[in-house]
Amino acid sequence: MADSIASIASTLSIGLYIACCSNEFLSFGIHAQVTARPISVLMGLESRTNFLLASATYRELLALPFDAPLQELQRPDTKAAILSDLDLSQLPTPILSDWENLYRFGADMPYLPGSEMSVANAAARHGVSAESQAYDRLIENGGK
Repeated sequence: MADSIASIASTLSIGLYIACCSNEFLSFGIHAQVTARPISVLMGLESRTNFLLASATYRELLALPFDAPLQELQRPDTKAAILSDLDLSQLPTPILSDWENLYRFGADMPYLPGSEMSVANAAARHGVSAESQAYDRLIENGGK
């Protein structure tokens, strides 16, 4: 349903844009405004922001060279420690833990991903917490 609503909204936006750009509307000083795609954040171990920053255990690992924390992050006991002391209220923005609207980025990702592709839904399918699912996605492929 969301895909059909997005398609209708896109069609209406284009139609309004064309109508508003006609000479009749331009003579009144009316100009079309088309909304941009919502903001997004790419999270990764090499980026300056990711949800793991809300963990004191993770922040301690940041003092190590890049490869060393990655090796630590792959250990089950390190993952358990990080997830247990994770305080998402410390994050600068709730966007970083909005699991219903966070997706694994990849070349095969559609422009408008369906909710079934969200971190929350992937976690439910695998029977794990959303934080655990997101953690695993952050460290896959060498953390890149």
